Amino acid sequence: MKSVEINDANKFGMLTVEKLEEFEQNYGIKLPDDYRSFLLNYNGGFPEPDIVDFVQYGENQSDIVNYLCGIHNGEYWASLEWYMQS
Repeated sequence: MKSVEINDANKFGMLTVEKLEEFEQNYGIKLPDDYRSFLLNYNGGFPEPDIVDFVQYGENQSDIVNYLCGIHNGEYWASLEWYMQS
């Protein structure tokens, strides 16, 4: 697995376990453990490198991840809650 750095981590503030659980409860979801861990450590940011490799329909693919959203009241484009409401 490639090493990934997260630039601008916690730019809009640290996320608490209580806020994370409130978010999940509000939307009736349980986020995967690895994403929960990411949110509690970084709460969003720009991944470096920003290329993700995956297999789709049996073919190797890649795509760019511009930003990983967090749970906060910062910029709408960086807010997981904004995307959940869209």
